[in-house]
Amino acid sequence: MLVHLSQRWEYVTSLYESGKLEEEGGSESQEVLEDMLVRHLTREHLELLKISLVDTAGGGGGGGETGDMEEESAAPQRAPEHVSELGALVLAVPVLGPTVLHTILRALTWNDSTSSLRACALALPALRAALAAGRVGAADASGALAAVLQALRTHGQHDANQAALLALAVQ
Repeated sequence: MLVHLSQRWEYVTSLYESGKLEEEGGSESQEVLEDMLVRHLTREHLELLKISLVDTAGGGGGGGETGDMEEESAAPQRAPEHVSELGALVLAVPVLGPTVLHTILRALTWNDSTSSLRACALALPALRAALAAGRVGAADASGALAAVLQALRTHGQHDANQAALLALAVQ
């Protein structure tokens, strides 16, 4: 999934850089749809990672998708401090753990400020858990810092992203 999303984001970024998504006209409708689909897929994948890593049984009582969306935008929730029991198990898997961390760090830099903000909320607890388990080396730590700095370069103009990324960089 990481490879697929990375390839799609490279394609969408190249469309923005070439100006194809900013021009008026009907011939770009395929590119606009591609952009929307990649953003939606990224957000859904990050939601799956959030449920896997940090959700600790929040309420659960039905509600539906619309209620969840209204709830999320009306009262922003505080970023979790630690991973759940399931999250610790996911991060402990030798193949899955590093892939999940890499996906979260890559999502910080993709050209979608909402996805970057969601990834930022996942990065700190995931990195803390991986550090506590001794699964993060010096190269991984420097890669994480480089991802945060790249994300600041990409999304620093947004106040929420800037604050979250600076907090992540300092910790």
